[in-house]
Amino acid sequence: MKIICSLILTLTVTSSTSQKTCQIKPDPQLGGSRVDCQNLNLTSVPGDLPPNTVSLDLSGNNITVLRDQAFVRLPRLMYLNIVNSQVSRLEANAFKGLSLLLSLRLNNNNLQLDNHTYPEDVFRPLQSLTGLNIGNNDCRIRGTTPDWIFKWLINLETLTIDTFQHDIFGSGFGYFQKLVTLNIGTESDDDCIYFAITVLQNHTFSVFENTSVQVLNVKDSKLLAIHAGAFLPFKYISKIVLENVKTLPTAMALRAFYGLNGKNVSQVLMRNSNRYVSRNRNLRSQLITKETLIYLTHICIEHLDLSNSHIIYLDENFILLLSRCIKYLDLSNNNILGDPFTFFRMSVCKNLFFLDLSDQYKFNSHMYNSGEGNLDPKLKVTQNRLHSLTRHMAVSEHSSVSKLESVGAGIRVPPNLRICMLRGTFTRLGRFFITGVTGSSHLAKLDLSYNGAWGFVKQINGLSFLNEVDLSGNEGRGMTKISCSHFQI
Repeated sequence: MKIICSLILTLTVTSSTSQKTCQIKPDPQLGGSRVDCQNLNLTSVPGDLPPNTVSLDLSGNNITVLRDQAFVRLPRLMYLNIVNSQVSRLEANAFKGLSLLLSLRLNNNNLQLDNHTYPEDVFRPLQSLTGLNIGNNDCRIRGTTPDWIFKWLINLETLTIDTFQHDIFGSGFGYFQKLVTLNIGTESDDDCIYFAITVLQNHTFSVFENTSVQVLNVKDSKLLAIHAGAFLPFKYISKIVLENVKTLPTAMALRAFYGLNGKNVSQVLMRNSNRYVSRNRNLRSQLITKETLIYLTHICIEHLDLSNSHIIYLDENFILLLSRCIKYLDLSNNNILGDPFTFFRMSVCKNLFFLDLSDQYKFNSHMYNSGEGNLDPKLKVTQNRLHSLTRHMAVSEHSSVSKLESVGAGIRVPPNLRICMLRGTFTRLGRFFITGVTGSSHLAKLDLSYNGAWGFVKQINGLSFLNEVDLSGNEGRGMTKISCSHFQI
């Protein structure tokens, strides 16, 4: 019986304009019909759709203009998708009758941000709207956003929009009292830059001071600079995404964290940034110095991803600034120089759950196998304190194990750390031994591979709690059994 009912409810509607069929299925969750009109080469909105339609997908068509009252026969419509349909203009009453609409997607069309494309009252019927995506439409560098068109969207929670080179968000955006997510980082390609704004100034976001914005997404953009106070207007900010912003200097972006002081921020994502700046040999952008950290006096970030950001120097105070709140820290795939023992100070981060410092240097196994590594610095342990010692004499391959046993390093981990990735982190320290891991009762995975450790002449203490230990890519001379259920060598 259920199968028969399903077949009866699965209908098709023929468009009078294109002789193509839309697939119609019941939507038990919303209590109406879900209509799929994708890729049918439609040139207008079909006029014979069922009046109980709650979800309509018109993506992939050729609807260049949304005409007046195009949806007036669909009073129950809640979700409308018109992505990639060549839309270039909206008539003033295009959305009339859609008082229940919650989500409108008009991205990836040809809608320019001007008052010709968007009449002033075009969004007036959409006062229930919570999500609006009009990004990836206007790739002009210069223009003025008609911000007054948004004043009707008093319940909007998520907005995705393109920007111009010298954009400042106007007063119309101030009506977004319930706005939670602001996406201004939309896709860019070789032919078009939808995110054209190049500098986030101190007053760029001033209009959002009395809104509830929590998430700012600026990824995949061509941003060149951020002023130190750019994020200050966001009183409730909890997540900032600057991923894949290849033109943005990492040090400058960190300085802009000044606007996060005194706020509890769950995530700051800056993976894969600063690539073009580093290619131009702008070393200052790659240095996280004490002067940069002056702006971050009282910062509380739980999740920070700075992986592959071309950082070459990290001041030791950076760890202390993060220590109060940090739970997830990814600094992998950089080339951090300076004091290597800065990483050993991670134990002050009492809440740290995940740590990835992998691949700071490329491990050269040939160098160590050929004996060239004998001229590198070594580690010496005296009463559990680490000291760097420059080797003046090459250690013979036939040196006795008893002499080598005194050269070792102990690792102290934060008390709540579960995942610790240290692959290829300490290769420039030269040959050394790992004698023990302290504070590892919560640790589940430890990766110490490709670190140039010369051998393990003693059992490594503190690994009994771990599920996985990776010691591969080290020389392993004098290797003895490690008391751990699963590990790789």
